[in-house]
Amino acid sequence: MKLNEKIILSVSSWTFIALLFSWWMLFYISYNRNFQDYMVFSLWIVLGFWGLGLILSLFWLGLIGGLSLLIKPLKAYIGKWYILSSASAISIYLSARILSAQGVMNLVSGKSILWYVATFFIGIVVISAALSLYKRVNLNFRQYAIIFLLSFLVLLTVVPPVFGPNKAEKANVNPEAISRLDTGIKVYFLGLDGATWDIIDSYLLEKQQGQNFRKLIAEGAAGSMKSLQTEVLPMTMLYGMGAMSPSIWETMATGLHETDHNIFDFSALELPGMSSYIPLTLGLSSMRDNLINSTNHRGMRIWEILDSNGIQSLIVRWLTTWPVDSFDNSIIVSERFHLRQSYSVFPYSLEDSLPPFKKTPAVELSDRFDCLFSYTGKVSYSEIINNDPVYAREPLAMRIAFESYSVDKYYENLSHELLDRENPRFFAWYTRGLDNVQHMTWEFFQPEHFDKRPNEEEIKRLGCIIPGYYDYCDEAVGNFISRLDDKTILIVASDHGGQAQFIPYADFLETVMGKDDVTERSGVHHIDGVIAMYGPYIKQGYEIKNASVKDIAPTILYLMGFPVARDMIGKVITEAIEDDFLEKYPIRHIDTYGAPAHATDFASMGDSEIEDEIKDRLKALGYIR
Repeated sequence: MKLNEKIILSVSSWTFIALLFSWWMLFYISYNRNFQDYMVFSLWIVLGFWGLGLILSLFWLGLIGGLSLLIKPLKAYIGKWYILSSASAISIYLSARILSAQGVMNLVSGKSILWYVATFFIGIVVISAALSLYKRVNLNFRQYAIIFLLSFLVLLTVVPPVFGPNKAEKANVNPEAISRLDTGIKVYFLGLDGATWDIIDSYLLEKQQGQNFRKLIAEGAAGSMKSLQTEVLPMTMLYGMGAMSPSIWETMATGLHETDHNIFDFSALELPGMSSYIPLTLGLSSMRDNLINSTNHRGMRIWEILDSNGIQSLIVRWLTTWPVDSFDNSIIVSERFHLRQSYSVFPYSLEDSLPPFKKTPAVELSDRFDCLFSYTGKVSYSEIINNDPVYAREPLAMRIAFESYSVDKYYENLSHELLDRENPRFFAWYTRGLDNVQHMTWEFFQPEHFDKRPNEEEIKRLGCIIPGYYDYCDEAVGNFISRLDDKTILIVASDHGGQAQFIPYADFLETVMGKDDVTERSGVHHIDGVIAMYGPYIKQGYEIKNASVKDIAPTILYLMGFPVARDMIGKVITEAIEDDFLEKYPIRHIDTYGAPAHATDFASMGDSEIEDEIKDRLKALGYIR
């Protein structure tokens, strides 16, 4: 074969795989509904794959050429570089699809590498068969180039509009059309990001601590709750479930699949020429500049449904609630209120009447985390970290632990202050610190799971952070339990659990990628989270066995007398509810609750310093690069 024929064969392989890759991503999120953006994205993917194909072609050419100097028979294969390059293209696509379908998110595990090798040989077989067919058809180079160009244009412009999903935008639903039953129930929801029963059982309950978790188990219904696994492989995650917290919490708030509520990750991919973002995690730092916010969501959240029906909610710090839209009845304190960013609370007039954020004094931290230090006077976090040789070796972990507790405690106190003023029918409070400290300090908590075991002094001085944070969460739960009346149901839940991180080939990856990207985060997500329900009409001492994060919104709406939407992907957790209530208030359905109005025009809402601060924290935790 002539060189130009080899090039066109290789380019055609990479082009076709690029189109398959873009279809996979965009069909999943139904993004082909905007034809212009679909075209631009697909062309960018094709260009990216062409560049990757060029790199791998040169790699194979150089590798075979180098080896042929040592092994003479290999010299004959130098001209076969295009077969290996094209096989690489097929392997990239097949392995990504297989790993995603199986939920294998550790891209450097033995299982992943096995699939890379298997799909590479599949690629060689496919390309060899295609090459044989090309030779039999006996096309000349010009004919093949014309057929390739026409095929590319047809596949690019015809397949997605004709065969791809094209979900229509949801219309707003008239509140008067929603039939509501008066159950008289109020709901308090506490979101403990990353909470897992393994630690609650072994480090609180077995040591006769965690009295409020014990109360939920003994006098309510409790059990594990399945999290979500995205169908789009998150390329930035070395290990984990593959679903990001913003997507999971949005599913909990709306009951919708991520392709319906449109929140996928902490940040978004933007490409030149596109009118909106692409919610994919490709690990391209130069193209992941925009953080996701509430203007991106397109599913009705619980409190939006309630508010449109004249019912007051109080929401404190739920993820992606900034910027806060206007409401008729409700109070929303977003996750950025402690930063005092514009539109971070509604009613907007509340900003001046609520206390400002202040870091928790070191003396209170020393009481909470008793192994850390014993300071009685005024001292800054920086002084504590810099002046202690143990903490100075882990400054990022220490800083995140200190600041996470301060922020969580601030929003807890803020919740109680607002609950003293108001009497909402639905209240929700979210805490993120538990997940943060699990990411950063698990190696000191359970050092036996790590090849690079910390020294005994580090274990002694830092091993109390995770148990101490669970103790704080137990205390916070108790503070909210004390507010319940005989008409209020408490639901405590996490979006996922946590576990120790194991990364094969960590030494190699640390050398190649840097410690910050690989080994700083010693705790990762686990598919099993927690759920507990407590209060009137909830079974006592019952173990919940079949709950999912998808069930939160349907369950809350049902308990408050609202029908469950058919486009919700979860169910009511009936197993935890007493039969008398289920018989008196049968589950009813509505087609959909429609889409949020997004009534407020958020002008000049950005603040680059705040955005950079948030990005730095997310980078430290491994969520963005």
